[in-house]
Amino acid sequence: MKVDEFKDNINKFLLDLQDDELSIQSINIYKHCLNQFLNYLEEKKLSTFNKSNLINYREFLISKYKISTTNMYIVIINKYLIYLKKDDLKVKQLKQQRKQSVENIPDSKDYKRMLRIAKNKNYLDVYYIMLIFGYSGIRVSELSYVTVESLKKSKSEKCILIFSKGKYKEIIIPKWLRRELLNYAKSIGITSGYIFHQKNNVKKPLHRSTIWRKIQKICGLARIDKRKGHPHALRHLFGKNYLKYVNNDYQQVADAMGHNSTKTSEIYTQLSREEKAEKIDKFKY
Repeated sequence: MKVDEFKDNINKFLLDLQDDELSIQSINIYKHCLNQFLNYLEEKKLSTFNKSNLINYREFLISKYKISTTNMYIVIINKYLIYLKKDDLKVKQLKQQRKQSVENIPDSKDYKRMLRIAKNKNYLDVYYIMLIFGYSGIRVSELSYVTVESLKKSKSEKCILIFSKGKYKEIIIPKWLRRELLNYAKSIGITSGYIFHQKNNVKKPLHRSTIWRKIQKICGLARIDKRKGHPHALRHLFGKNYLKYVNNDYQQVADAMGHNSTKTSEIYTQLSREEKAEKIDKFKY
């Protein structure tokens, strides 16, 4: 296949993804992956490529990234090749053992310490953000749906309806947290719109990188492993604790977290490497 043909159709492919209602973030990932492959071809000074070149590129990815990341690149390139009707060039993904547990999750003591530090230091924005992640299990991309209007509406509808990952999902915010969030918004003069917005633009939600940095700062102040200090770790904490609360009812956890399958929710029954090691260290007979 000619490299120019691969290059010239990328923008049209991305527009088609937009028409299919793929999120902007996902489209940017597609764009990045395809451009990275183009850069690789240009560095190799290739004007055409075949399946062998794609296999070599897969080997190149393995040397740089985790298996999951490598497979993401391969999936995206394969989808684009199908779009170009070049199915014969597709390469296989790498086989990977099913994930047995989730790692680097703060435990409840860590979480409470993080909340206490944030509140005592008057970092109230991150305090409430961490409460939302830890008690609703939402994704960081879904935080922008937590507005004054949606919280007020959820009082009667019992949920916040959002559109995420190509489907509608209900976010359940506990009543006590909804009250606290509305009181917080009122205390800082927010009567409508985003509660967590950009510093100089109330019409734009807080960026995910800013949220990450804020939680990382609290982790540092609390002297907690910073690998545990990110929004998805708090989402996992919710998943693990909620599964215990509902007596291992995977369907309830899947519904609450927006999982497509209860198989995904089952991961929260597994011990992390740290927890396994702790149990083995105490094991004697």
